Amino acid sequence: MRICYINPAGAALFEHRYVERQHWGGAEAALVTQAKALAAGGGFDVHMMIDGDRAGSERVDGLTVHRLHGTYRDQPLAAFAEYRRTFCRVLADIDADVYVQRGVPADLYFLAALHCRLRRKPYVQVLALAPLRRLERFSPRAYLRWIVLEQASLRLATAVVALAHDQLKTLPPSVRAKTRVIYEGKPLRELARERSFILWVGRAVESKRPHVFLDLARALPGERFVMAVAGPFTGAVPPNVTVRNNVPHDAMDDLYASAKLVVHTSSLEGFSNVFIEAWKNGTPVISLDVDTDGLLASQGLGRCASSVGELRQQVTSLLGDRQAWDACSRNALAHARRHHDLGRQMERWRALFGELGGLSKDAARELADGPSSSSRQPAGPPP
Repeated sequence: MRICYINPAGAALFEHRYVERQHWGGAEAALVTQAKALAAGGGFDVHMMIDGDRAGSERVDGLTVHRLHGTYRDQPLAAFAEYRRTFCRVLADIDADVYVQRGVPADLYFLAALHCRLRRKPYVQVLALAPLRRLERFSPRAYLRWIVLEQASLRLATAVVALAHDQLKTLPPSVRAKTRVIYEGKPLRELARERSFILWVGRAVESKRPHVFLDLARALPGERFVMAVAGPFTGAVPPNVTVRNNVPHDAMDDLYASAKLVVHTSSLEGFSNVFIEAWKNGTPVISLDVDTDGLLASQGLGRCASSVGELRQQVTSLLGDRQAWDACSRNALAHARRHHDLGRQMERWRALFGELGGLSKDAARELADGPSSSSRQPAGPPP
């Protein structure tokens, strides 16, 4: 069975130098991780579409990688249109049995969904964020992209995958009926590192609120802080803050494992990859406003603050209480092992692909089990 992952901004995960042109985020890293795991498990011919500075395809780590020349970013009209023509042509050339897309502009969601509907190909759309129903600031362009096209793509999709139960509440009934929750899967490994700083991870854009983290650092001059920033960042920082730009994906675990805490300040999230990457390294998360599925509070994986003042108080409180920190760390690691084990979640993806590919129930179950499932230990009930 041929599966195609549509992951334009994932180019730097194959050639890190490309990050200077187009940085990656959690959605892109998750798709690459999933695609490589699917290819390694056997039974699938796995393809991925990414942007690049050249066109063409090649085999990389068990995947067939197809590069689209340029980027999907807003460009002069001719380049904007040419990129999207190429996008549709490569979709047709790959001729996959199932297409999967996540974390792109809404017009690319719509183009892929329409392409698949016209060619009677199954199309899976993964919810990176909760779909928008309204805009904070209205503009015709934003309305077309994020209301009309995104909602249309969800209705055209054969199946929708949510990363958290909270996302289900935002969906229209017709979309919710074809949606299933599959938690993000991550490779889990034990890293023993000295914990020496407070970590922030993300893009330096308004919705991520990096200024809140910088204000926290100014308020706690005796602590070390590290910002792992994807993309450009030119803001002034206090002396106890180290900024690391465009950290390679394979170096991120070292940062998470070396952190006392991860502070999360983004105001918009589906299920933040930052949470999962922290938890799988036993690092508690303290988040401002966002607590997806209420997990921080209900499972003791960190803290959720409702104001900047409370955020500061929660940081100092947890750092000052070793017993409480140890409990959060143990809970975080146990939760990641139970719900975010890559092998466990890939079973669910294989089952979905089997269903969409028209396999019998027995064949789909065999495909979901994978060749190495007998050697894995049970990871607890599904999310």
